Amino acid sequence: MNIYKYLKLEEKLLREQLSVERINRVKSYIQKLDSKIAELSLPKSELILTDVKSAESLGKLNDIKLPLRVKGIFLSEGRPKERFYTAEELKKAVNNPNNVTFRIMQDHRENETSMIVGKVDKIEYDESIKGLRWWGHINDETTALNILDGLIKQVSVTVYSTKDWSDEYGVIGRDLEFSELSTVIEGAEPINSMELDL
Repeated sequence: MNIYKYLKLEEKLLREQLSVERINRVKSYIQKLDSKIAELSLPKSELILTDVKSAESLGKLNDIKLPLRVKGIFLSEGRPKERFYTAEELKKAVNNPNNVTFRIMQDHRENETSMIVGKVDKIEYDESIKGLRWWGHINDETTALNILDGLIKQVSVTVYSTKDWSDEYGVIGRDLEFSELSTVIEGAEPINSMELDL
């Protein structure tokens, strides 16, 4: 064998040996990484010492009887805002099938179901006040407690009506429909009210 071929074979052998060593080093790194990953994946048990406080309610909130029966006045002849509502239109509104019952809400937030707190069950025209009385119930505990505490005493109604003109009253509302009655701090209707229906 000539020296040239010998050197070529030795070079090839050295290259193969270097390649095997690199592969072995990479395998060793991979094994170490796998071992660390497996170690990190194992669930660790920890001892946590803490004091947990829990509440005890000493009040009598559970004594409240829902639904809470309520009543009041929500609209009388006059102009609470832009339109004048006549006694004649108020009487007609009582007989409108759309006004048989409607929602009681908070703060005229008509598009939020979470604001519904009860329902108006009945309305009647009262000649002595030239206005509408209402009866209903409250299903929401917080609202009921605020009524019992005397914090909610007034209501405000959302009225849909056709605008018309009267020489006597100016702009009037006709064909009244009530979409909701809201609990409010102060309503535009001068004699509005909400109270317990005992």
